[in-house]
Amino acid sequence: MSVLKRYNDFIDRVNELGFMALSNIHEGFPSLSSETSKNQWHTGEFETDPWQWKDRAAEEKKLAFGCILGGNKGFVSARMYLYFYRAYKPILSMEERWEQVQA
Repeated sequence: MSVLKRYNDFIDRVNELGFMALSNIHEGFPSLSSETSKNQWHTGEFETDPWQWKDRAAEEKKLAFGCILGGNKGFVSARMYLYFYRAYKPILSMEERWEQVQA
């Protein structure tokens, strides 16, 4: 499925979904690589190269980019950021977790 042609289309799509993986982590799961054409990648074009979009979206603070969904790289919309943050940020400190492992 190649639907995303321009940077703003990508931003709108992630905001619509709430999050999107960078690469194909599961068949049928929305990802930037599955929703763009292979010939778009690594051209250096600011508006049409998905590799440029990942950095641009984070720099412009339009999307969060990082390890999501089991450590796979992906994007999270502002609307969904708090949910991802709470799901992935441990409640216990590193010291408290270390003590549990040692017990």
